[in-house]
Amino acid sequence: MSDLRKQLIEEAADGAEARAFLSTPIGKYMVKKAEQDEYESLRRLADCDLNNKDESFRLQVEAKAPRMFIKWLQTAIVSGDNAKSRLEAIERNKKQGDY
Repeated sequence: MSDLRKQLIEEAADGAEARAFLSTPIGKYMVKKAEQDEYESLRRLADCDLNNKDESFRLQVEAKAPRMFIKWLQTAIVSGDNAKSRLEAIERNKKQGDY
């Protein structure tokens, strides 16, 4: 098995696991909690003294962390879907003798 094929299989599996995780009760809870935490951090940021650079920076980081969690899951799903499509294309080309 080529390194590319092995990598694509792993990416496709990771994407499928991320998608499955999001459909579980704990996955739904984690996304909901991340969205709530982001909202609360942004609300506190809007109310904070922007001249207090330490506090405003801390609140910005707090707001970005939950967003990054969701983004990582979305990226894993998209990468997995792309890897699956590439694997399917490789298989089609093999059958046609093009690969």
